Amino acid sequence: MPLPEGPSLDFLGLDHLARMQRDAFALDTVELARSLVGAYLSYRGRLLRITETEAYRGGDDPASHAYRGRTRRNAPMFGPPGHLYVYFTYGMHTCVNVVGACEGEPSGVLLRAGELFVPDPLSGGMVSDPANRVPRTSAVGPGRLGRAVGATVADSGMDICQPNAEVAFFLGDPSAHDPVVSSSPRIGVSGGAEIRWRFYDAKSRLVSKHPRGLPNHTFG
Repeated sequence: MPLPEGPSLDFLGLDHLARMQRDAFALDTVELARSLVGAYLSYRGRLLRITETEAYRGGDDPASHAYRGRTRRNAPMFGPPGHLYVYFTYGMHTCVNVVGACEGEPSGVLLRAGELFVPDPLSGGMVSDPANRVPRTSAVGPGRLGRAVGATVADSGMDICQPNAEVAFFLGDPSAHDPVVSSSPRIGVSGGAEIRWRFYDAKSRLVSKHPRGLPNHTFG
C-alpha cells in the first residue's frame, strides 16, 4: 500500500524520529555507510528501514564508479553530501546511493537492502510489509530496493536535505530496534573485493546472503 507523499513521518506515528540533515551525511564514506544501517528511508511515500549498505570512495577505490575520474554519470558522487546518486545497471536494475564526505571528494553509499513497512489499519501504526517474505517482492538486494521504492535515474543528483524533497532519511529509534552492525567484504566487485566496507544488521534476515559464505554471516 503506497504511503502519503512527502518526507514527513508524522502520518506514520514516527514523528519523534529526527530527520537527517546535511551534517549527518558529511561523514567519511565508510562511517556514513555504517551509520545508515538502522535508519529509515522515506522515498516518495514508501517507507523502509535500511538493513544493509556498502561504501565506495573515489580514486583509491578500484570498485568505485569514480575510480577513473568524473563523468556526467557519476558527477553526483563529487557533489555536496546529502544528495542521491542513482544509476541503471545490467539493463534492468536501478541502484540508489547516498553521497557523503565533502564536495569534490567522491563518495557513494550503496543501499543494498531494507525492510519495507506499510500502514496497519487495525493499530494505526506501521507493520512489516508482507512483500518482505518473498524474495522477488522484497527490498533485499540493491536492484530490488531500487524497484521497491520506485527509484529512477532522474533522481540522481537530488538534494535530499531540502525541506520539500520527496526522499529523506530519519534516524532510527534504538528503543524500537537497535541494530547489531557487522561488516564483510563487498559483494559483486573484483577490484578491492577484500575490503570490509559492506555493513549489515546482523539481527535482520532481510540482508543479502554473501556468496563466500562468511562464518559471521548467517542470514540471507
